[in-house]
Amino acid sequence: MERNLDLWDERVTVGEDLQMVFAAVLDARGVCAVPDYYPYHYWYNMASMTGGHDPAYLQKIKLLRERMEKISDEKGVYDFRPQIRNDFLSLAVMAVKNEIWRNHRDPLGKVLENVSAMCRDASVQEALRNHTMDRIGLSVRLYIFMMKHGMAYAVIKERKMERKLIFLDIDGTILIPGMVVRREVMEGLRRARNRGHQIFICTGRAVSVLPAELDDLTWDGVIASAGSDIWIHGQNVYRGSLEVEQIRKASRLLEGFGAVYVLEGYDHMYVCGYGRKLLLDQVASEDLNPEMVRWRNFFRQKKNVRSFEEWDPDQTPIPKVTFMLWGKEYLEKLESELKDDFYMALFQTGSGDFFNGELISLKDNKGTAVRRTADLLKADIKDTIAFGDSMNDYQMIEMAEVGVAMGNADEKVKKIADRVCESVEEDGVIRELERMGIC
Repeated sequence: MERNLDLWDERVTVGEDLQMVFAAVLDARGVCAVPDYYPYHYWYNMASMTGGHDPAYLQKIKLLRERMEKISDEKGVYDFRPQIRNDFLSLAVMAVKNEIWRNHRDPLGKVLENVSAMCRDASVQEALRNHTMDRIGLSVRLYIFMMKHGMAYAVIKERKMERKLIFLDIDGTILIPGMVVRREVMEGLRRARNRGHQIFICTGRAVSVLPAELDDLTWDGVIASAGSDIWIHGQNVYRGSLEVEQIRKASRLLEGFGAVYVLEGYDHMYVCGYGRKLLLDQVASEDLNPEMVRWRNFFRQKKNVRSFEEWDPDQTPIPKVTFMLWGKEYLEKLESELKDDFYMALFQTGSGDFFNGELISLKDNKGTAVRRTADLLKADIKDTIAFGDSMNDYQMIEMAEVGVAMGNADEKVKKIADRVCESVEEDGVIRELERMGIC
């Protein structure tokens, strides 16, 4: 293929179905179809030709079509023009979608003008009239119909509902302790994503121990370790950690109070000696709150779990410490000693003498992660919505434009929330998103 004028730089890569056709046109020795390649491309690679907004997009794909048709004609082995036309139309639909959803620079009127020009383009109209695609989804079929009949306004009106960034805690928010995420919740979140909204998991868990069933839905990002570990579109964009001396100070205190504590790294968990015995049932305990049950079940699977002695402070950063403590007097001492080092998030346990909590960085929490994510995506904080139930969600609920507390949330979280929805058992997240017109 000859050099591509000045529309592309030297690093251009041809992707999508056109890559397959182009390889065949050139009599490639073989074509490799990678499973899950296309979902990855569409949802994760926002810097790609189809993933981001590019004012010259239509000109680029018209040039690509022209060059490929020329090569196809010169080869004369097989008429690739119908397939090239179909692929060109698919990319033209993507161009219209990206103009609507990813053009954050132009006002709505200018976007309408741009979309109208795309729909009127002679090459696009020819492809609309003569394409032979039959196995296409309802969304693409609708776009093709509206583009074919010059219904630019009908296309652009989708943008009237500004795309939201939705941040979801896991445990107690979309996941009932001891169960799996309900099918109704997953389907509702899919509807929201199909309407252009972006969904982020925002959890206290490390990214290495997320529930397996969450793999069934493509997320736009994951905020893990209570805000210290941020992933956007498959890329790790931020990681923070606690100071080693802070961790050692907390460990000494917790050890002296007879607590169970876990240093939660990005890839491994480091459990104290007493914790290993308790979580292996070598020590009896009647205080099996949901968090204790979760840790006991997890520890028995022996996934990513190490002893405290195996922690290498010089090689393994720790973003968060989880603890389980017996005795209110010990809790008060812990709070007093560590107030200048950590934000302490306590969870509801149903027991007056048993306390379960997290020691979180003073500079990294779910709230700062929401702000960082919005900034990195060049999104307005006014377009953020957050759902949570516990005290490690407190700053997230405060930071988001709309902070929603679950019906089962801690009372302190409910007090600062903008809204309170139904409980996790009642699929509160989906009920509230439906009321907002998001799913």
